[in-house]
Formats: sequence, C-alpha cells, structure tokens
Amino acid sequence: MADFVPRQIHKGDKVLVQARVSESMHQKDGVIHSTTDVIAEDIDLFAHASPRPDQ
Repeated sequence: MADFVPRQIHKGDKVLVQARVSESMHQKDGVIHSTTDVIAEDIDLFAHASPRPDQ
C-alpha cells in the first residue's frame, strides 16, 4: 500500500479509507503524553479529480 498511494492517488481524488485508530500514552519527564495514530488498512480509489498529463 505504501508504494501504491503516492503513485496512484493525488490531491482531489475521491478515495475510501478503511482504518483503525491506535491510542497510546507515555510519561516523559513527569509529563503524560498521548498519541493517536490512524492506521490505514485498505484504500479504494473511486475517481481521479481531473485527467493528468502522465496518463
């Protein structure tokens, strides 16, 4: 998927992204930090925004 996305999907394209959310917390120097990651599991391209010269 990491190879497909930059080559095939561009700004303005319509896509469906199925993802999961991963949350974690850790403490550093007495301060609690939280992190939320969105991890794409499947990406479907529906339509290109406009024709591109390379196609």
